[in-house]
Order: sequence, then structure tokens, then C-alpha cells
Amino acid sequence: MKRISRKRWGAFSSVLFLLLFWLSVLPGHVAAATNATWSHGGDGVWNNPAYWDILTVPNGAYNVFIIDGTSTVTSNINVAVENLTLASGNGLIIQDGTSFSVSGGTGIVNNNGTITIGGNGADTRFYVGSPNVTLTGSGTLILNPGNTAQRSRISSTNGNYVLTNDTNHTIMGSGYIGEGNMGLVNRGTIVANNTAGPLYINLSGVGAVNEGTLKAMGGAGLQLVGQTFDNATGLILADGAGSYVGLRDSVVVNGGAFTTTNGGVIATMNNSTLNGITLTAGSSFQGWDGTNTRLKNTIANEGTMTIAGNGGDTRFYVDSANVTLTGSGTLVLNAGNTAQRSRISSTNANYVLTNDTNHTIMGSGWIGEGNMGLVNKGTIVANNTAGPLYIHLSGVGAVNEGTLKAMDGAGLQLYNQTFDNTTGLILADGAGSYVGLREGVVVKGGAFTTTNGGVIATLNSGTIDGITLTANSAFQGSDNTNTYLRNTLTNNGTMTIAGNGSDTRFYVNSDDVTLTGSGTLVLNPGNSNQRSRISSTNGNFILTNDTDHTILGSGWVGENNMGLVNKGTIAATNAGAPLYIDVNSKDAVNEGTLKATGGAGLHLMNGYFDNTKGLVLAEGSGSYVGLVDGVEVKGGAFTTANGGVIATLNSGTVDGITLTANSAFQGSDNTNTYLKNTITNNGTMTIAGNGSDTRFFVNSADVTLTGSGTLVLNPGNTNQRSRISSTNGNYILTNDTDHTILGSGWVGENNMGLVNKGTISATHAGIPLRIDVNSKDAVNEGTLKAMGGAGLQLMNGFFDNTKGLILAEGSGSYVGLVDGAEVKGGVFTTTNGGVITTLNSGTIDGITLTANSAFQGSDNTNTYLKNTITNNGAMTIAGNGSDTYFYLDSADVTLTGSGTLVLNPGNTAQRSRISSTNGNFILTNDTNHTILGSGWVGQNNMGIVNKGTIVANNAGAPLYINPNANLLDNQGTLRAESGATLAVLDGLKNYGSNTLTGGTYYAAGTLKLPVAAAGIVTNAATIVLDGPSSAILRYADNTDALKGFATNAAAGDFTIKNGRDFTTAGAFSNAGLMTFGTGSDFQVGATGSLQDYSQSAGNTTVDGTLTANNVAINGGILKGTGSVTGSVVNNSGVVAPGDSPGTLTIHGTYAQSNDGTLAIQLLNSGSGNYSLLAVDGSASLGGALAIYVLSNATISDGDTFTVLTSSGILGDFASISDNSASIDFTWSIYDGKDVILTAHGSTVVPLPPAILLLGTGLLGMFGYRLRMKRR
Repeated sequence: MKRISRKRWGAFSSVLFLLLFWLSVLPGHVAAATNATWSHGGDGVWNNPAYWDILTVPNGAYNVFIIDGTSTVTSNINVAVENLTLASGNGLIIQDGTSFSVSGGTGIVNNNGTITIGGNGADTRFYVGSPNVTLTGSGTLILNPGNTAQRSRISSTNGNYVLTNDTNHTIMGSGYIGEGNMGLVNRGTIVANNTAGPLYINLSGVGAVNEGTLKAMGGAGLQLVGQTFDNATGLILADGAGSYVGLRDSVVVNGGAFTTTNGGVIATMNNSTLNGITLTAGSSFQGWDGTNTRLKNTIANEGTMTIAGNGGDTRFYVDSANVTLTGSGTLVLNAGNTAQRSRISSTNANYVLTNDTNHTIMGSGWIGEGNMGLVNKGTIVANNTAGPLYIHLSGVGAVNEGTLKAMDGAGLQLYNQTFDNTTGLILADGAGSYVGLREGVVVKGGAFTTTNGGVIATLNSGTIDGITLTANSAFQGSDNTNTYLRNTLTNNGTMTIAGNGSDTRFYVNSDDVTLTGSGTLVLNPGNSNQRSRISSTNGNFILTNDTDHTILGSGWVGENNMGLVNKGTIAATNAGAPLYIDVNSKDAVNEGTLKATGGAGLHLMNGYFDNTKGLVLAEGSGSYVGLVDGVEVKGGAFTTANGGVIATLNSGTVDGITLTANSAFQGSDNTNTYLKNTITNNGTMTIAGNGSDTRFFVNSADVTLTGSGTLVLNPGNTNQRSRISSTNGNYILTNDTDHTILGSGWVGENNMGLVNKGTISATHAGIPLRIDVNSKDAVNEGTLKAMGGAGLQLMNGFFDNTKGLILAEGSGSYVGLVDGAEVKGGVFTTTNGGVITTLNSGTIDGITLTANSAFQGSDNTNTYLKNTITNNGAMTIAGNGSDTYFYLDSADVTLTGSGTLVLNPGNTAQRSRISSTNGNFILTNDTNHTILGSGWVGQNNMGIVNKGTIVANNAGAPLYINPNANLLDNQGTLRAESGATLAVLDGLKNYGSNTLTGGTYYAAGTLKLPVAAAGIVTNAATIVLDGPSSAILRYADNTDALKGFATNAAAGDFTIKNGRDFTTAGAFSNAGLMTFGTGSDFQVGATGSLQDYSQSAGNTTVDGTLTANNVAINGGILKGTGSVTGSVVNNSGVVAPGDSPGTLTIHGTYAQSNDGTLAIQLLNSGSGNYSLLAVDGSASLGGALAIYVLSNATISDGDTFTVLTSSGILGDFASISDNSASIDFTWSIYDGKDVILTAHGSTVVPLPPAILLLGTGLLGMFGYRLRMKRR
């Protein structure tokens, strides 16, 4: 049946009522019905005709008036009237079990009194008996059953008939308004007020229009049953505790206000529809347990709506394309158990629920069951700890422009679809409160906030896309969940991957995912299995950890399936388990900090890390950053603090990194670290080979270690496990200025070149440090050093040491040349007992051994010498039990400097040897350089030029000099110390024609020379015989090589001293230098047949004794403090008593010709402080007296000096001269036998001292003229 239109019915019924009313009262009008008026004047029953003015019981076509103002009429029969009028004060009671019908005419009930439908024990009805019946007036129609069976009923005889309850008119009580058989227009008030039973409004399909009030009060219930209620301008009201308006049986309420007061409630009792209604402020609407409430269009809720699912599923259905919950009220999902019975659902998966601004949905249960969309502009709150609040949508998804919230320990779970949260907030507030993402839900944008211990978490799987986690907030990927990240995530709080017992992942799920903000992402596994993991769904995807953002904890950042850009901080903080960064070929870029702290480990794995602008940091004892599985780190800073370390754990590459001051990098035991390009080390790098080989590999053409730091090779045993090696034999390692490599192990394994500009130092006393280069050689421009009792071994290759220093410092410390290592140039230095040594074979070319330094060819080794070796220290050929060689290995090898080369065998087998690799090679022992010891200098396979000193000083074994045809050219000194023997086997270039020419031959022991049988007849060299056992022998037969010595040529210099006497075979002539030391006697000719000693030039110094028949000084000087036995004739020479002022004694006569000179030196007049020639015999004077005032002389006027004594003087001096500008001297003969000088004047500044003039041997050829004085 067609439903009445509210607007059409309202207009029609008003016009109809007015028309009928006025027609009935107009004079002369002829009505279809008869008027009947109650005239009894008191109460009575309807069916008494006497009580009516017409004296007939009105029943049918009557207009009935009960209008006396006092009477109450009881309708005790079934009555039908056309119209009914009751005045104020009058009443009509429809007796129990009867009916009263308004069934014709105008259908007007003008009620200003009280009509009561008294259904007590039987159904009692008021029938709408015509199409439109109107209850008007200010009166009341009461449905008043005496029990709960709702016997009082307003019914209809036709389902299309409509009852209008007009303005100011009230229907109240309990019972039925309609029995599914009428329509209703309410402009007044319909009130359920009987607690004994509800008031039902049960209409036909015509439905209802409410323009007034539908009300429950006094604890009573009003139930709207089954059809549509147009409530657009109406009010539905429940007032008072226990009062309710119940919607049931699919009733539809369109629009209007729902109001509850004082504890009343409006509720769905089984099924209902709300369309566009308004729940007023302070009001309550409930979907009772097990009911379904359908919502359409806009629901304005200013109060509280409740889905009270307790024991059965209870739903609010979205039942139109767009349902909006607006207003400032709350929709509460209030499940009484944990089964989440309270549910917002939908009748169509494309329908959308909008929770408008200021409106709140809260509680626990379901918003959506996978069958609707959602727009939230207000607040959706989970606040029931008994069960979560689920938001479970269809593919339409959700838009959140308001707040999705969990509080008070409750959980809000977002399900399955996409949540556009761009302008929204997701909030978890309070301990135990959480917002959970599950079943692949996607949340895009907006804010995630937690307070007071709340958390937002992934419960199994979810995606967050471009969200912002606000300051101090927490997001968590719960154990065994997968969280997918997209685009830029702004984290200003704490995000946690809480892998406890199972793998838990955050997946990079778009091309570029950025974690920005000032917050922290924590990987927090509950065990050591690194269950917390950042992974990727595509190997081309990249995660960016932005400036100020931190990732920390333990687990995995990448599973070899993503790239990484770090601009913030990634920190390992869990001491129980490492944090792994495992990128793929998309690599990693670190522009921030990769950090291990708190005793934790950070592992960089497998990929390429561009650290050019970044910092890798390990802080705190036990903390480490580990390079693993071939990871490569390029550039940037490595820093450690407070005991942390950066280390290679199995294999890794560092390329161009900087290790900062006081920082530590370590290649752990049994690992390989690959170095590329320039490594700046200002801290300590360690190759910690303990039980297994551990290597740093040179892995680019040129690797440079620069900075002020140290690379330590630190093996834990004696196997030299710590090694610097190379992946290509053409690669070169440069140890730069100020950088140090130290320890023990290997620098090179015969597979690389080396340039050292800094320091390479062996420091481990138990184990050597070996430098083993290949054909790329080594260049040392810095220091190669052994110290602390350690050994540095240079092996196998070529070391260009031209600008470098090789240093051994400390007792037991050594630098060893091994396996043919060749060192060219530069400085060798040892201090405090250190030594540089050849350990088996090695070459030194042009090196300089500094003062007080030691170089040694160890026993049974071969050292090859090239070019000029500058030795200012001590070089030793330490042949002890085996032959030990220094080989000449270039055409000319020169030993120069002020040092000593010691041939030092430990036995008498002369194991220490200087040899040659080529017979044409020549050894030059340069000026000031000394070769000494015992052994061999040459093995008939080299030439020798000696400009320095070669000394035999080992009494136990000779020193042999054995040149080949290139001979020995001695321009220096050959010396045999006391008890020692120096033997020149052959090829002495200095000897020929019985003449020894050039060089010095010093014998304190035995000097053997390869001379002819005649020996040395003429000496044009320097010969020193020192000590009584000194000898120069002929090598061939050990006879005296000086037995025929007769001439000391001008170039000759012959000395005997320290008790060494020498007797010539015959007369002797000197034109050079002859010196007879104290206690030594030079005798010319055999005793008893003395011969003459003549000197044509040169000097004869007699500090011992010269014994001859006659001594003729025909040139040169005779001087000394000793004595001459024999007559002395000074023909044209100089006799100068003393060496400085002193006395020369002549046991014989002295004769000085006119060309002779007596030279006297004066210091002062004290005895022994001026020259004296003491002649036992007579003195014949002539020639010159030359006086030399010494520079420090103190002479006063009148001082006298006895300068010659004799047994008698003949003649006088032809001239006297002195070098003083302030003193004149006169001489006189005293007692006929002594010459006395007298000074006139005192000392000022003398002319050049006489000793200088005497030293020249040119007294007659002064560079200036002495003032001559003849007395």
C-alpha cells in the first residue's frame, strides 16, 4: 500500500478538518450525521439512551459531544461514531474488551479531556475507521492496560487509514498504536509512561510522520515497530531512568531529533534503520546486544551512541553510499566480552562511513568487516582493555583526516586495506595502549603519536608510507611481523623492530625509502639470533637514513637485497648480538655515522660503502665495527674512542679512509683486509695475526699509508702471521711521512713494491719484521728501524735508500739483510747496542753508516758491496764458525768515512773475508777509514787501494791482504798491532827496485810484505816500528825486510819508538823524516864499526838516541829532546833543541858552519822553558842564531837564558835574529864554554811563533824578514 507523503498528508488533513468542522456548525447546514450530546449531567455508561439528548444510544452516523465539563462516559459496548468532541474535564473510557471506532464523517476527535482505552484483561481497541482520523485538542488519549499484555490498542479497519495526533494532543500509556494496519501522523505527543508494559507503534506500510514528540518516560518503553518513521521535524525522546524508545523489526527512522534525559535511552531492539537523525547533546542511543542498526546518510550525534554487543554480534550497518557521523557526540562500541561483538558493518562494500569533525567512535569491536570504506575526520578511539577495536575495510580503504586512537591500555587494530592518513593522526596513549597494523594494511602519510607508554605496532604485516612519528612517540614491528616502508618516513620518536623469537622485518618497499626526523629506529632482538631485520622487496630499492635520524640495536640492515644511504647515525648498541649492514650491488653511501657503542658490534657486510663524507665509529670497551665478507669501505673517517675498535672480521676493503687520532683499526686473526689508494692513519691500525695468517693486501696500483699514526703487525706467536701482502705484483705500498709501520711479521711477500717515507719499525723481540718486495723494489725515504730487541729483515729485493735511514736501536735489535736484499744509498744508524747485519746474503750500495753505528755480516753470510760505502761507525765481518764474506760487487768499491770495518772471526780459521765477484773490481779503503781484524782482504781476486788504515789486531789470527794482478796500492796505512800479523801476500804496488814508495807501514806487531830478497833498501813511504817486538818481514821467508835499509828518501818517514831499536847494515842517509822515540835507539852500523848518518833535507827528531860515527846535517832539521852519540856537523841545516823548548844532548862535538843555524825557543827564563843544546865536547860556532819567542812567553828586561853549553867554544855566530817587536837580545859567551842570551825589553806580542816556523822546515825562507841584530 502506498505510504502517505508527510507533506501531502499534513496539508490535506488540515484543510479537510476545517471544512468539515465549519460545515457542521453553520446554521442551516444539512449534515450527514446526527449530533448526540451527553446530557445525563454526571458519569454513566454509553449504552443508556436516557443519558443522551436524543434519547438514543449513538452508534453509527453520529457526531458525539461530551461537553458538560464534568462527566466521564464509559463506552461499555462496541461503538462507532463519525466524530467525537470532549470538553475539558470530561472523560471517555473504552471499557475493557470493547472497541470504539471513529469510522465516518470528518473523522475528527476533538479531545480536550481524557480518553482512556482500558484494556485490562481483554484487548480493547480504538479504531481508526475512516481514511483520516485526527486526534485534536489539548486532551489525552490513554492506553491503560491493567497487565503487561498490552491489551490497550489503537487499531484500524484499513491498512491505508491514517491517524493524526494533532498539535497539543497527547497519546500515552502502554499498548499498541497500530497493529500493522494503519498510518500515523504525530504532531503532538505520544508518550510511553507505563512501566507495566511498552507502548508499541506498529504501523502498516503507510508508515508514520512525526512532527511532534514520540516519548518514553517514567521507566516505560516506547517501541517503534517495522515501518518508516518520517521524523524530519519531530522529536523522539526517552526521559528518565529505565525509559527507552526501542526500534525494532526493521523500523526506519528518517531525520529529526533523538533525545534522552535523566537516564533514558533510545535503542535498536533487533533491527532498525536510522536515516539522517540527530542525537541531541547529552542523549543516548544504543544498538542493544545482538541487534542490527542500519545507518543512512548523515547522522548528527551530539550525544552517545552505543553498540552494546555483549553476548551476541551487534552491528551498526552503513546502509547508504555515504554515511556521515557528525556532531560532537560519541559512538561507543561496548562489547561485554572479548569476542568483539560490537561492530560497524556495511550492506555494500563500496559504501563509505564518514566520522566527521568533532565526532568520536570509541570502544572495542569492529569498524568494518572487510565490507566498507571509512573517512575519519573526527576521532576513533580504542579504549576497552577487554578487547581491541578493529578497523577492517574493503578495497575502498580509509581516509583519516582526524584521529585514530588507542588509550587506557586498549588496542586499535588497522586491517588489510589502505589508510590515507595524509592529514590525520594515529595516536596511542597510555601504558598498554597500542595501535596495531595487520593483514597488509597500508597507512599513507600523516602523524603517528604515542604518549604515556602507548605504542603503534605492526601485529603481523602492514605498510607505512610517508608517515610522521612525532617526538617521544613509539612505533614497533612486533615479533614475527613484517612492516613495509614506502617513500619518506619522518621519525621524531622511536621505531622498534622487536624481533624476539622469530625473524621480524621492516621492508624497503619503494624505490627510495627515507627515514628522516630526529628519532630512532631500534632493532631490538630478544636473543642472539639477530631476528630484527631491515630488508627489501626489490634489490633495486634504496633506504636513506636521513640527517639527525638514528638506526640502532642489533640485527640486520639489509639482507644483501637493497642499497643504503646513511646521512644520520646507524649504531650497534646491543652487546649480546651484532648489528649487520648487508647491502647488495646498489651499495651503501654513508654521509653520517656508522657506530658501535656499549660493547656492541656493527658488521659491514658484503657490499660497497661510499663513506667519503661519513664517519665509522666504535666507542667503548668491547665495541667494534667489523668488515665482513668482502665489504669495501671508501673514504671518510674511521674513529674509535674509549677502547672501541674497527676491525676486519674475515675479509674487507678500505679505500681512502682516514683513521682519526687515537683511533684503532684491526685486521683480526685469520682475516684479509684489502687497502686501496690513500689510507690516512692518525691512530693505530693492527694486523692481529695470532694463530693464523692475517693480511693487509695492497689492492690498487698505489696504496699510501699517510698521517701521523701507526700500523702494527702484532702476531701472537713466532710464525709471523701478521702480513702486508699484495693482490698484484705491480702494486706499490707507500708508507708516507710521519706514518709508522711496526711490529713483527711481513711487509710484502715477494709480491709488491714499497716506498717508505715514514717509519717502518720492528718492535717485537721474539719475532722479526720482514720486508719482502719483488722486482718493483723498495724506496726508503724515511726510516727502516729495529728497536726493543727486535729484528727487521730486508728480504730479496732492491731497496733504494738514497734519502732514507735504516736504524737499529737498543740491545738485541737488528736490521738484517736476507736472501739477496740490496740496499742502495742512504744512512745506516745503530744506537744503544743495535746492529744492522747480513743474515744470509745482501747487498749494500753507496750507504752511509753513521758515527758509533754498527753493521755486521753475520757468521756464514755474504754481503755484497757496491760503489762508495761511507762508514763512520763499525762494520764487522763476523766469521765465527763459517766463511763470512764482504764481496766487491761493482768495478770500484770505496770504503770511506771515519769508521772501521772489522774482520772478526771467532776462531783462527780466518773466516772473515773481503772478496770480489769479479777479478777486475777494486776496493778502495778511503782516507780516515779503517779495516781491521783478522781474515782476508782479497782472495787473489781483486785490486786494493788503501788510502785509510788496514790494521791487524788479532793476535790469534793474521790479517791477510791478497790482491790479484790489480795489486795493492797503499796510500794509507798498513798496521799490525802488538802481537798481531798483517801479511800482504803479493802484488804490493808500492814496492819496486828495493824501494818502498808511498803509504804508511806501521808495525807494532808483525808486518809481512811481498818484497825482494834485498828487502827495502830505500824508504819513500812511512814506516813505523812500535815496540821491541815490532817487525816488518819479507812474506816469502819471514826474514827482516829492512835488513838492507840505507836510505830514507825525501818522501820517506821512518819512526822507531817505545823501545824499538834499529841498527842499519851500513851508512845511512836521510832526505825525509826520521823519528827516534823515547827509549828507542837508531844505530848506524854495527857496534864497533859505526857508520855515518847524513841528512840532506827533511827532519831528524831524536827523542831517544841516534848513534853514529858522525852526523852530518847538510839540510833540514835536527831536533828533539834525546841524545846524539857521535859528532854533529851542522853544515847547512838547523839544529833546534827540544820539540817545544827542551834540551838536545850531543855526546861528542858540535860544529856549525856559516850556513848552519841554531834555533832557540823561549817561553820564560825558568829551567826547561827555553831551548838548550848540551854538547859534551867542544862547540865551534858560526852561521846564525835564531831566537823564537813563543806566543805565550813572559819575558822581562834583563832575563838571561843559557842556550848552549860545551867544554869550550870556538868562534861566534855570524848573525842573531828574533821574532819579537818589543825585545832585543844580546848573546855572550860565559866562561868560554856557554852561550847566554840577555833580554832587553819585555814581552808584548811576538811575531808568528817559532814552532810554526820550525814546523815548516824552512827557517831560512820566512814569509817576512826578521829584524837582524848583530852584537
